[in-house]
Amino acid sequence: MTLSGSGTEGDPYQVWTASDLDEVRNYPSAYFLQKANIDLSEYANWEPIGAWGSPFTGNYDGGNFTISNLTIFRSTSSYIGLFGYTNNPVFNNIHLTSINVTGNWLVGGLVGYNRYNISINNCSVYGSVEDLYDGEVGLLAGRLERYSSGYTTTVSNCFSEGTVKGIYALGGLIGRLWNDATINQCFSKANVIYTSSSTYYGYFGGLIGQIASTTIKNCYATGSVYGCEQVGGLIGYASSVIVENCYSIGSVSGNGEYDIRGLIGYKSGTVTNCYYNSETSGQSDTGNGEPRTTAQMTYPYASHIDGTYVDWDFSTVWAHDTSGTINNRYPYLLWYAPAPRFRRLTYKVPYKDESNNIYYAIVRPVRPTS
Repeated sequence: MTLSGSGTEGDPYQVWTASDLDEVRNYPSAYFLQKANIDLSEYANWEPIGAWGSPFTGNYDGGNFTISNLTIFRSTSSYIGLFGYTNNPVFNNIHLTSINVTGNWLVGGLVGYNRYNISINNCSVYGSVEDLYDGEVGLLAGRLERYSSGYTTTVSNCFSEGTVKGIYALGGLIGRLWNDATINQCFSKANVIYTSSSTYYGYFGGLIGQIASTTIKNCYATGSVYGCEQVGGLIGYASSVIVENCYSIGSVSGNGEYDIRGLIGYKSGTVTNCYYNSETSGQSDTGNGEPRTTAQMTYPYASHIDGTYVDWDFSTVWAHDTSGTINNRYPYLLWYAPAPRFRRLTYKVPYKDESNNIYYAIVRPVRPTS
């Protein structure tokens, strides 16, 4: 035992280094708190924490530090990610950067596969993930499911950016999301790329590849999606869903014949006040999301007879990108608003003249451009 703490909720194990993180696998039901940025470069092929028969069931809080340079190449293995196989875990404040993860099936940056309950909050992933055969791939997670009744999946305030490649059920954030799930205030800037020449694989979405019995609110996707069938800028395949106040703007295309649409490829359920960019997506369908032009979707929002962003909460959930510096004038989520570089608008700066008389200048700092 090298970890400080006792692994309880009140005294979690402290994770300071890459070797500390590697030791998490030895205490799969404990509480952990990350205390520093961690670089996994020394691990050429990380072994996922948790496996079939020995899942991770604990609570990991990343402390808003980063975990960088996660590399996994296990072309014949399933349940691939920083955490491979989990049951009933809680993940908070984890931020993965510069990841490169490849597996056979159920591949994610943070989680490969979860069964039963899971809660993921304020987590992000930058990098690339890929499956080589069986699919279900996302930068945050491969598949999250409620295996039996009485369990729930909750994902909130999470985002991804990078590339998702593979054959089946690909999503910029999550590959496959199954039963009694709630996704709120999440987004993806990832590009989704189908890597087979076959014309019968399905489920490709800018945010999620395939979902069922799920509620999605206040989410968006900006990356391009190239798939086969059931392809959408936000979701590829959606069954028995509630989708509210969402949008997508990336290009949408596929080499199959069926269900290639701007926002959601295939849908059963309700879609309310959701939009996609008909110019950048290359699609023009209605019913699974409403088409709008770039001018109608970006601030100051050109008029449309039915409106855009109708009944969206621009007080506590969304914000207008009036300057175009945060999200290219598309609405963004308030929780993601960049922290101000300066907390005060002006400063009184004293200076002396040649006679040592003291004066005060009122100075307004200039925001750095990079």
